Amino acid sequence: MLESVRKLKPWVRACQVLGGVHWDSFPTASKESWKREHFNGFVSKLARLPVPRNARCVVDVGANVGTFAAAALSYCPQSTVWAIEPSAATCAEIKRFIGSEPRLKVLQCAVGDKPGTAELRHAENPFSSSLNAAGDRGGDLLGPSARLTGVTEQVGVITLDQWAEENKIESIDLLKIDVEGFEPQVIAGAKQTLQRATRQIIIEISLARLGFDRALDLLKQIESCSFTLLNLDDITRSAVDSGPCIQFDAWFQRR
Repeated sequence: MLESVRKLKPWVRACQVLGGVHWDSFPTASKESWKREHFNGFVSKLARLPVPRNARCVVDVGANVGTFAAAALSYCPQSTVWAIEPSAATCAEIKRFIGSEPRLKVLQCAVGDKPGTAELRHAENPFSSSLNAAGDRGGDLLGPSARLTGVTEQVGVITLDQWAEENKIESIDLLKIDVEGFEPQVIAGAKQTLQRATRQIIIEISLARLGFDRALDLLKQIESCSFTLLNLDDITRSAVDSGPCIQFDAWFQRR
């Protein structure tokens, strides 16, 4: 009973934010119920930042199965949402999960500091697949879900600056980045896009993968592009080794 109430609260909040009953995200007991929970949570997050409801361009780097992209499409009904994800199977899942939607643009590639190719290492939990190995210490802190399966996939790599130029992107209302420790490379290849076109950023900072010093350097790099750190959200602690903080989301606003 308590668990059912816990799942209903984010759905009710998402409905309030969206201005109506959203049955597609009603929590059910199906095997994909977690996707509905993620959708509801992301809608609430967009409202808390807040992202303008009339946003025109949202970019989701590391889109995974598309729950954030789906939330952005619903929350920003005038927006084009670019979902960028390296895994072929996961890109197919984005399209299946969201369905036919002309405002959704799915790109199967990784984003980094220079164009080329890279090796995507698949983890037992697809959310933990990465272009970077976590290392022994990071792997221990992240737990079994981040354990690599041994399966790899060669993927193309673009930079955000290259993508923005090729697609004539003049303004990005929200840039979301969640790439399991590859965030420094994404930022390194996006300096012009950040300084010229981007208004808000949500980025996952993985202390388990980056370590404290590299994570701090990453925050400083973003701030140097005329952004102000607004909030730290979704702070996650490890289930092992006395529960140290292993990751959090950082919210930035253009100054």
